[in-house]
Amino acid sequence: MDLHNRWGEPLDKGPGALIGPDGKPLPSGAGEQPAEEEAAGPQLDFFNYVASLGFQAMIFLGEV
Repeated sequence: MDLHNRWGEPLDKGPGALIGPDGKPLPSGAGEQPAEEEAAGPQLDFFNYVASLGFQAMIFLGEV
C-alpha cells in the first residue's frame, strides 16, 4: 500500500518520516532538539523538588 498526501504526492515511509499539518513530510531534523538545549534545562532531582516545595510553603505562609 502506497501512502500519498492530499495532493497525491508519495510520502516517505522511512522510520524518521514525520508528517506536518499540511500532509507533507517534514525535513529530516525538524523533530529533533539539539543536545545543547537539553543540557541547558533545569536539573531535576529530589533536592530541587523539596526546595521548590519549601519555597512555595513560605510564599503561602506569607514569609516571602
